[in-house]
Amino acid sequence: MEKIKKKKKVRIPLIIASVFFAIYGLSLVIPLGWGVIMSLKVPDEYFDDLLSFPKVPQFKNYIQAFVELENGGNNLFAMIWNSLWFSLGGTLTTVFTCMVAGYVCAKYKFWFCKAWYWIAIITMMIPIMGSLGSALKISMALGLYNNPLTLITGFSALGSTFVISFAFFKGVDWGYAESAFIDGAGHLRVLFQIMLPQAISPMIALSLTIFISKWSDAQSPLIYLPSYPTLASGFYWYEKEAGANANYPVLFAGLFMSAIPIIALYIAFQDKLMNLNMGGGLKG
Repeated sequence: MEKIKKKKKVRIPLIIASVFFAIYGLSLVIPLGWGVIMSLKVPDEYFDDLLSFPKVPQFKNYIQAFVELENGGNNLFAMIWNSLWFSLGGTLTTVFTCMVAGYVCAKYKFWFCKAWYWIAIITMMIPIMGSLGSALKISMALGLYNNPLTLITGFSALGSTFVISFAFFKGVDWGYAESAFIDGAGHLRVLFQIMLPQAISPMIALSLTIFISKWSDAQSPLIYLPSYPTLASGFYWYEKEAGANANYPVLFAGLFMSAIPIIALYIAFQDKLMNLNMGGGLKG
């Protein structure tokens, strides 16, 4: 009897959690499916009934997206290219800088390392929305406005990426480095050949998270790179400029295609995300 009661107690929370996550999963899948249905309509069907299925699926909308969706002379191919270098460049600069800074601050006893950690924590607490105007002025003064070199602002070593990197390297046993130092290795060799390889899992997880946020970021390209529209900012301007004349089924086709790289990345790296190991140690 006691075993049956225990099983019931365990099953009830499990059932509740399963139902909750199933509902949450549907809340993500249903809008995506609705968007695919909208992308297969003709404009008249879209405006007549948003909830109906297309009478004849218009797969040609996906081809038409490469012709109609453009902003400032940049077609869909140009926007894809801008999204790639903007997302990849921003991801690489941010993750590499934060990983190196996190390692140094976690493993080297120097007053500035401790101070930098607290600077990172404090800046995460301060609201930054009011700093947009000053940030734009600084970008213009440095010649980074409307310039792909604005990606160098990713070398900041601040924010949650730095804090996570710091926490990871705090959990890595310093015995690895001491063994390498005894064998004659220098600090850079320890960093690049011993410490960073151990951080592959968190680096992939952080890179994937940052890449998705950069890929979906419409605000930064709109403000700092007006002549280099990405998919996110380009679609925004297309809808604004076209207004009531916008071909929404074609726009939905473009939006769905822009989501494919994100879905593919998650499928490719889901094992790394699920088996994320945030610590390390020596086995004696």
